[in-house]
Amino acid sequence: MQGAWSETWARAWFGRLKVAVACLAAGAAASHAPADQLPPGSWAVGQSASQPLDLSGYVLSFSDDFYDLDCAVGFKRPDRPHRWYSYGKFGSAAFMPCGGASSTYQVRDGALVITLQNVGGQWRSGALSTYNPGFGGFAQRYGVFAARIRLPQRGRVGAAGWPSFWLLSRYVPTPSPQPYAEIDAFEQFGQGRRSISSTVLVWPQHNKAGDRGYLAKSVLTSQRDILDGQWHEYAVRWTPNGVDVFLDKKLLGSYGGPLPLTPMYPMLSLALHNGPNAPDAEPYTMEVDWVRAYRCSTSGCP
Repeated sequence: MQGAWSETWARAWFGRLKVAVACLAAGAAASHAPADQLPPGSWAVGQSASQPLDLSGYVLSFSDDFYDLDCAVGFKRPDRPHRWYSYGKFGSAAFMPCGGASSTYQVRDGALVITLQNVGGQWRSGALSTYNPGFGGFAQRYGVFAARIRLPQRGRVGAAGWPSFWLLSRYVPTPSPQPYAEIDAFEQFGQGRRSISSTVLVWPQHNKAGDRGYLAKSVLTSQRDILDGQWHEYAVRWTPNGVDVFLDKKLLGSYGGPLPLTPMYPMLSLALHNGPNAPDAEPYTMEVDWVRAYRCSTSGCP
């Protein structure tokens, strides 16, 4: 019995490891392509002043106010469940693991601070997820996902930062009819861009890493300059009928094309966009006051 149990346990963990590796290739690495390379799709621009974010009927399902950082390295078996996991491979900076001697992640004055900086000729930054692919974490199908974030003032930025708050599909082992998906509440590309992008991407699970054969790809560009040193709230409302994105509780736009079907989890990232980047640029910081998720508890949710 002991030998049989050990063999069963080994097979189970080997299977989960395969899930994690596959998800890394098809999700974190292949996804999050720069939205400005995609054509516009089925977005309708919102009447922002008259359509504020309505949370009536929703209840809180996840919250972190960053009094500390409960984080572990992703794609490894955790010692216990954590709120956040560090992983990701996109952009031109190396994403550092949380913990240890890394200064990429800090908690300061009640906020998470992710820092993009050049250290000895290597750009370093970070990406955090509430879900550890292959091992679990927080993920949710439908609901509202929100974060309060502050970026530096434009005049103080010397690096082409790529800050983002986004959602990624929880991995479903193949074969499965469920597609992968990504929803970007916002992305901001480089120090010269004076707009933000909100994107929906849906692609088949059988795609190889880097394959851009999307089932749907749609980007909304909003003329909002967020490199102002001020706090802003970014939110995604995902329902069976579509996706709405909000800035400071005001609707930016609504998407009604093909939708994700599997649970999704939030991610925070500060990547390095392709140049120009001054090697001696001051550190670029992305501050996060809080992250929250809400699920619908009634039949009357917006």
